[in-house]
Amino acid sequence: MEDTSIIINLGGLAKPATVFIEKISDAVGGIFKPTQTRRVAKAEADAAMIEAKSQIKITDIHRRAVTRWIDEEARKQANIENITQKALLGISEDAHPENMEDDWITNFFDKCRLISDEDMQKLWGKVLSGEANSPGRFSKKTISLLSEIDK
Repeated sequence: MEDTSIIINLGGLAKPATVFIEKISDAVGGIFKPTQTRRVAKAEADAAMIEAKSQIKITDIHRRAVTRWIDEEARKQANIENITQKALLGISEDAHPENMEDDWITNFFDKCRLISDEDMQKLWGKVLSGEANSPGRFSKKTISLLSEIDK
């Protein structure tokens, strides 16, 4: 029997070619059916491989992003804790930290979390202890200004 398996790259004609082969295969006794089946299977395998590679790349980039995010958050947490420790040294016996506004504290830590310089952390610690000693002493605007200054 003659080998009728031919592979043709049909590009954008894949759907019309499939319909064509299905249409004429009955007329010619199904001679093109095996070729069509192999072509479709190969195309599906290629598509699955492309999708798998894409998922691997996405997974790798997600893994790197999560690793970077965890490292950044750990540094920010360390900065916050260092500033808080420095602030503890300045808390007076008659301090009223319970009267500190939650929004002020949130804003404070949002701004100071990027400060890693030791001297700047001391300054931020003094501001935090000053606010704990006398709630309302430092405005949010003061905190914003402090976040913009350099050593």
